[in-house]
This record gives sequence, C-alpha cells and structure tokens, in this order.
Amino acid sequence: MTLRLVCAIGLLTLWSGCGGGKQCAIDTDCELRERCDENNRCVSLGGDTGPADVGVRDAGDAGEDAGVDVGVDSAPMLLGTGFVTATSTNNDVPGGANSYVVSAGFTLAPEMADECTRTDMGACTVTVCPVMMPPDAGVPDAGVAADAGTDAGTDAAVPMGPSAGSIQIMGNAALTTLVPSADGTYMPVTAPERLWDVPGTVVFRSAPVAEVPMFNEELDGPDQIVVTGPALTGIVSREMDLPFTWMETSAGEVVIRISAATPTDTRSVQCNFDPAGLSATIPAGVLQTFPMGTMASVVVTTENQTVVESGVWTTTISATASGLVGGAPAVGTFTFN
Repeated sequence: MTLRLVCAIGLLTLWSGCGGGKQCAIDTDCELRERCDENNRCVSLGGDTGPADVGVRDAGDAGEDAGVDVGVDSAPMLLGTGFVTATSTNNDVPGGANSYVVSAGFTLAPEMADECTRTDMGACTVTVCPVMMPPDAGVPDAGVAADAGTDAGTDAAVPMGPSAGSIQIMGNAALTTLVPSADGTYMPVTAPERLWDVPGTVVFRSAPVAEVPMFNEELDGPDQIVVTGPALTGIVSREMDLPFTWMETSAGEVVIRISAATPTDTRSVQCNFDPAGLSATIPAGVLQTFPMGTMASVVVTTENQTVVESGVWTTTISATASGLVGGAPAVGTFTFN
C-alpha cells in the first residue's frame, strides 16, 4: 500500500468515526466552538457541562470578572504612615528655660503618586513640591444647599482616624503620655521641664491593641549644641558655600533645615552631619536651588531617629534637641541673593 493511500485512510477515519461527533485526538482537530472529549469525539462547547475551558473563562472575563476583578485589581493599596516626636530643650545657659513638647500623628490612605521631586546633593536632600490647587468650593456648597439641613449632623461628623492608642514617652528626667482624641488625632503635650538628661535614654511605647501595630523603641537622647556660626538671620550669598560651626557633640546627627514657599512650589533642604565634626558646609549648589530673593526659614537641631515598619505601616520615631544661639533656639531667616 502506498504512503499516499495510508494517509488518505487515516484522514477518512479521523473525520468520519462511528457515530457521535467527529473523531479527534486534540481540540484543534475540531471545529470552532468545539472541543475533543474523553471519547475522542468533537462536542459542542455550548452543551458541555464538564470542566471549565477557555471558552467558558472568556465569557466570565467579559462579564462578571470584567466588572468585579478589574475593580478589585485596580484599587490602590492602603499605606499607613505615622510619626512620634519628642523635643527637649535642655538649656544649661544661666537663666535659660527647660521645656519639652511631644506630638504624634497617623494616616492610613490609598497609595498616591508622589508629586514631589527629591535630589540628593552630598549630605543634603533638596525637596521641591508643586503647589496643589484646592478643590472647588462650589460643589460642597451646592451639596449643603441641597441637603437643606436634613443631614447636617451626618455631614458634620468627623471620621475616626487611625491611632496607636495611648503612647508613653519616658525620658530619664520625666514621663508623659499622648492620648488620642475621639477622631484619632493627638494634641501635643508640653511642659516646662526637660524630658531627658544627657547621657540618657528616651523610650517610646504604644498601646498593644490599636489600629497601628505596637512599637516599643529606645533611643539615646540627643544633647543640645551651641551654634557659633553663621548668623541665622541675614542675607546669604547663593554663590558661596555656607559653613556652619557648633560647640558640643551629641547622639544622633546635627540636622540643618532650610525651607521656603514660592508662588509655584514649596522647597526645602535637609542636611545631616556628624555632631563630632563640630563643623559642616552646605555647598553653593544646594543654596542655588532657592530662587534669588527668596526668604527662607532655617532651623538647627540634633536628632536621633528610628523607623519602625510593620505590615503596611511605617512610623518614624524621633528624639530631638533644639540647637541654641545665645540661650535661645537656633532658628532664623535667610534671604538669598
């Protein structure tokens, strides 16, 4: 028998068979909208009640899945951010006043695109954020008018925000507690005394049951430094490096922040230096990120910081000491030329 005859017989057998649908070996031997069943026969997808196949899945994707899965898949991830900061002014200058302030805040919100740009320049980070236009006030007003006072109580209700419960901040000189209000926010707590003595530690401990995962962190309390240069108020050239000098050393880092607002954006510079160096320099290139004529605030502190990550939550915990100039906090205003 010739090879051509063998092929012809095989093809005839495949297409005819004995009763039922066309004989097949795999799905592609069948017509469109048919599949090859366990008896090696082509059967219609429409009458098939067996296991789901590509056709059935496609129908689901176009219908129910398309309406449900896409909505779920495209939902932004919720991210939690928070901070707890304790600032102690340990003023050893004769006649100087000691004080502390502690504050905290937490937010759980959908992940959003970051509109700010950040540029690292040596020990400094330059951050520029565009001015965001406020939402149209006309729309909410129209809604209030339409309500005509019917659901004013509901509209005025303040949503409950996430909190870490009661937060205990314990220095080796004093102890204080932050307690969340009904809406989950924390009012800062102040007192006319130092929170820690140096050397000494400060402990940050949150409640074990709260929306924000519990934290229990201990930091070395930073010491006050005395800033000896430059003058923190006056005109600063953008064409020259800006040197800083100070007395004393500390745990953590010396942090110099310069910030300003322009009609189109807000911009800030944060530079972190080793306290033991007793001096540091902000390069002219960093100062040139501020437009000519800009008035900017400047603050010098020492800070010891840790970041706690748990689940979707990231909480920054900081112990901060204000720098001093003549017994007063090291703050001022630069005008760039």
